Amino acid sequence: DDIRGGLCIAVANALSLILVAQYIFDDPELAFEVCRAVQRGVDVYLAVEDRYVQHPPGQNMVNAWQQFRFARDHPDEHAGRFRVRTVKLGGLSQMHTKLWIVDGCILLTGSCNATRNGFENNHEHSLWCAEAVAVCEATTSFERIWTDRHATDLAWERVDGMEAALESSRSSRRSSRSASRSASRAAAAMRDAAASPRDAFAVVTLSR
Repeated sequence: DDIRGGLCIAVANALSLILVAQYIFDDPELAFEVCRAVQRGVDVYLAVEDRYVQHPPGQNMVNAWQQFRFARDHPDEHAGRFRVRTVKLGGLSQMHTKLWIVDGCILLTGSCNATRNGFENNHEHSLWCAEAVAVCEATTSFERIWTDRHATDLAWERVDGMEAALESSRSSRRSSRSASRSASRAAAAMRDAAASPRDAFAVVTLSR
């Protein structure tokens, strides 16, 4: 099933409210549709795992969250509300939910994170549902996550630092690769020297 495609269609057709709880959200294509919904006047409430926001970001994450930041900082008069909360449970516990509720009548849940890997590479389970009782129960579950004492409004300064963190991570990897190449060259030089003892050692001839 095309989970991303289905979500993009559902978000593109949203009229008033989207509730999202995702362990990870870094898919730029889906982020774009969410931002378009906000610009149309749809209210969006997004809950994500706090540890995920702290991880060194990849380029997809930077692209997705820069769009979110723009939607928040540049609303027009018709724009909906866009709120993000991070959930930090502590210890080994994590907010590992994958839940989308659109206009209080469409539910998507399952195993898939909102990531390119989840949408394009992994084998994932997903369940679409429009049954009123199931949607109501899922909405109650989302409200518990949103109002949990461990949930706090996202400090958007963390989004500002994502690009710098990505460049720092890339720079560190480049330095590590450079050091590895230098070590490999040094090892190769030592092997060459060992293979040519006349060049590496002084030969002393003892005569009786």
